[in-house]
Amino acid sequence: MRQGDKGIETLFIQRAEHPDDPWSGHMALPGGRVDATDATFDAAARRETLEEVGIVVSEDDIIARLDDVYGGRLVQYGMAVVPFVYRCDYYGPLELNYEVADAVWVPLSYLADASNVVDYHFKLDTDVKAFPSYQPDKYIIWGMTYYMIVSFLAKFGLDLPLEASLPSPSDFEA
Repeated sequence: MRQGDKGIETLFIQRAEHPDDPWSGHMALPGGRVDATDATFDAAARRETLEEVGIVVSEDDIIARLDDVYGGRLVQYGMAVVPFVYRCDYYGPLELNYEVADAVWVPLSYLADASNVVDYHFKLDTDVKAFPSYQPDKYIIWGMTYYMIVSFLAKFGLDLPLEASLPSPSDFEA
């Protein structure tokens, strides 16, 4: 997060298209997997942020560690997303790596306004299900990314629609 022209802004990335990734092209927050060089989950988040968008954040930049997120295919593999929120003072061009197709800063005021939450219809097998989402400009922010935003805003007493809870694992089974 950073202070921008429209107040506090949050950075979102659009994942690059990849045929083996069911979520390719979707919006996410910078981050990724822990590797052998990472001493902590925080270290992994900071390394991945640098690799994906070229922003250096330090341990001192942590605003919050959000609740671990379990859902979808993560359950099948016994994995969780461990989200952190950092502040930064970076205003230059982002250096996107091959995993990132695009990036956008979205004002926190937009995310905190429940009137900006709209249904996103996602096809799961033969079913189409509606999930709460944000749709700033050409982007669609939904699923676990939406849930992490809801979790962050709840820490400040801002409650968004909580049909925003994560879909059940069975929603994502092939």
